[in-house]
Amino acid sequence: CCMKKNTLLILLLLYSVNIFSQAIVVDHLQCEHKTAPLAINTIAPQFGWQLQSPQRNVLQMAYRILVSDKMELLQKNIGNIWDSKKTSSNNSIQVIFKGKKMKAATKYVWKVQVWDNKNTNSWSEPASFSTGLFTPADWSNAKWIGYEELPDSLITVPGVHSPDIK
Repeated sequence: CCMKKNTLLILLLLYSVNIFSQAIVVDHLQCEHKTAPLAINTIAPQFGWQLQSPQRNVLQMAYRILVSDKMELLQKNIGNIWDSKKTSSNNSIQVIFKGKKMKAATKYVWKVQVWDNKNTNSWSEPASFSTGLFTPADWSNAKWIGYEELPDSLITVPGVHSPDIK
């Protein structure tokens, strides 16, 4: 009887130590309030994330955001487009990009490291976003696909050729 109680107590103790020693998890990364958005139209996007922990009363105390144009650099913890450095803040939404000027029509990868009030820190998994076309000059080589090859009888301008299409 005592042996079973002691074994159960030890297992319960090991289980609880394992739960409370787990690192925090940084997930639900968003750029411009979207997960992995394509063609964002701002040169200073906003980032956000969520903090998960099996413990109670876990608060973010600081963060570090890395943005790179190459996954290989990000995997080495190099943000060649932006490294926010460790920033003391509990802010995890609407964190504004303050890095190098981003290029139009480019894919970027990013991740965030978070420190909490329990002296633990953790990295998120990488996330991505792509920029759209920011200025009229970025559209300079854009062409209608197949428009030039259409016979005049098939070209329809909404509101002109068909009043019901607007």
